[in-house]
Amino acid sequence: MTALTADNKTRKKFAGELVEYKLLANAIVFQGAIVCVDAAGWLQPGDDTAAFRVVGVAFDGADNTGGANGAKVVRVERRSTIPVVIAGATQALVGDILDVSDDQTATASGTNSVALGECVKFVTATEVIVDLDRRA
Repeated sequence: MTALTADNKTRKKFAGELVEYKLLANAIVFQGAIVCVDAAGWLQPGDDTAAFRVVGVAFDGADNTGGANGAKVVRVERRSTIPVVIAGATQALVGDILDVSDDQTATASGTNSVALGECVKFVTATEVIVDLDRRA
C-alpha cells in the first residue's frame, strides 16, 4: 500500500486523548494518518525510518510546505484503537506487535522496527485492528 494523499476520515475506531505536536518543516500530514516523531521530536507522517516513534493518529491535517519547524501544529489522537492496512494478514497476527510501513500501513516486521501497536483483531487479509496504546 502507498502513503496517504488525502484525508482519511474513517481511520478512527475508538477515541483517545488529543495532544498537539509541532510539525516538521516541509512536512504534510493528512487527517487520519499514522504519525511519528523523529529523533528531534518533530511530527511527521508515519514511516519505517530509524529513530521514529509512533505517537498516534492525526486528528486533523496540516501542510507545512515552505514553513519552518514548528510553524504548524497537528492535534494527534493518542491511545486509540484503529483499523490499518496490512498485506497478508491472518488470525495468527492477533496479539503481535506490528510495525509501521507508512502513514496508513502496518507490517508484521519493519526494517527499522518502528512499533505501531498490538494487533487486537483480524478483519481481512488486508485489514487488522491495532491498539496504539500497546507497543511492547
